[in-house]
Amino acid sequence: MTPTTVPLCPRELSQKGLVFIAGFEGFRAKAYNDAAKPTNCTIGYGHVLHSGPCRAADEALEWSKAQALGVLKRDSELAAHAVTTSVRVALTQPQYDALVSFTFNCGTGAFTTSHLLSLVNAHEFAKVPGELLKWVHAGSVVLPGLVNRRRAEGELFVHGTY
Repeated sequence: MTPTTVPLCPRELSQKGLVFIAGFEGFRAKAYNDAAKPTNCTIGYGHVLHSGPCRAADEALEWSKAQALGVLKRDSELAAHAVTTSVRVALTQPQYDALVSFTFNCGTGAFTTSHLLSLVNAHEFAKVPGELLKWVHAGSVVLPGLVNRRRAEGELFVHGTY
């Protein structure tokens, strides 16, 4: 195998991985204004309908959990692509799903330039949970929800526990 050959590994987020991400994103059937600055009109499992506050027409929308999961699956494809194209070692499905969850939450740029990716590509899998726990801040504040998510991603990566 040449250094640029990507080993055989998952290339798509699994259904279990999708449900894993959904559990951290939280579900809202009706459109709402998220807490981000600037505010975005959001629905389902964190899907941004458009930038700016919700309008009257948005308030009439209502999604089922199944519909929202389908949109989350599409929304996660960019993160999945970043993992697929950046990782150079073989992964199990749970390892892949954990990295997609992280990338979905932190962004593709953060993942592709991270020390986390370097550890994965160096096959230093035992160090991944500790590295994930470095990504729990909003500014200088540690967010308990991110601590829980990173611990769960680390558990999923190392032990395959969804």
